[in-house]
Amino acid sequence: MKNNLSTCPYLFRRLELDLIKKGRLCASQWVTTREQLAIFLHQAVTNNSIQIIAERFQRSNETISKAFKAVLNALVHPDFCNPILRLPPTDSI
Repeated sequence: MKNNLSTCPYLFRRLELDLIKKGRLCASQWVTTREQLAIFLHQAVTNNSIQIIAERFQRSNETISKAFKAVLNALVHPDFCNPILRLPPTDSI
């Protein structure tokens, strides 16, 4: 797993659980949260096109796009990212 997704299995599972709990990531009818996260990480690490990722995961381009968007939305969800990221005060900009 580390070669394909640049993370160890423990961290992958921990990130998945955090995204489910805090980022509101949920499985679709046909794609689990684990596969959605794997799609996102694989695309982020390899920078491959949707078509190549779709072939790799044996999913349609639309499914790959939806999975990527679901994980991205979970990553920017306030409950997930606010404890990690802090914006500078507006008066310092």
